[in-house]
Amino acid sequence: MGGGHAHLGVLAALAQAPLPGWQVDMITPFERQIYSGMLPGWLAGHYGLDECAIALKPLLWRAGVTLRQTAGVGLDLGTQCVRTADGQSVPYDLLSIDTGPMPALASLPGAREHAHPVRPIEDFVADWPALAQRMARSPRFRLLILGAGAAGVELAFALHARAQREVWPQLQVALCGSDELPLPGLPGSVPSPGSPSAAPCTY
Repeated sequence: MGGGHAHLGVLAALAQAPLPGWQVDMITPFERQIYSGMLPGWLAGHYGLDECAIALKPLLWRAGVTLRQTAGVGLDLGTQCVRTADGQSVPYDLLSIDTGPMPALASLPGAREHAHPVRPIEDFVADWPALAQRMARSPRFRLLILGAGAAGVELAFALHARAQREVWPQLQVALCGSDELPLPGLPGSVPSPGSPSAAPCTY
C-alpha cells in the first residue's frame, strides 16, 4: 500500500528476483512518485515536474506487480483486507505500508480552510497554479511557512528564487518554527534564513 520511496526499492528487487507463486498488488492513487527532495527545485523553476517524478507503471510492469490506482483508506485486521477509496476490499496475506507522512491538519484550527499542505505532494502541485496567480496579482502577499526545519527552509529559498524569476516584489515570506532559530540541530555556522547574508524571509 503506497508508492513511496521504499516501495520503489521493493519493485526493483522484485524485478530482479520474482517471488514464485506470489501475487503482488500495489495500491496507490497516483501513477508517479514525485521526489520530495526536488520539489523546492521545481517551485524555484529550475526543473520541470517530469524531471522530479518517477513513473510507476514501467517499474510495476518489470516487477510483475498489478497496479490498483486508488487510495487505501482503512484496514480490516480480522479479515486481512485493505479498504480502498473506490469501495473495494483487497485481501492480503502480507501487507507492506509506505504511504508517506501527512500533516495533522485537524490539530490546527483553520488549517483545512486556509492552509496549503505540501503533502500529499500531488495535491500541492495541483493547487500551485492558482496560488501562484494570487501571488502575482496581489499588491502585497504575505506567505507564512509553518515548519522551520530543512524542508521549510528549502521551500522559503525556492519561493524567494521564484519571486525573483517571476518579478514578484510584493511577495513576503516568513518562517514559523517552535525553536529559537530555524534549522534546529544543525551547526551554528549554517546561515539561517533570517541572517543578512542569506535572508529571503523573516523568522
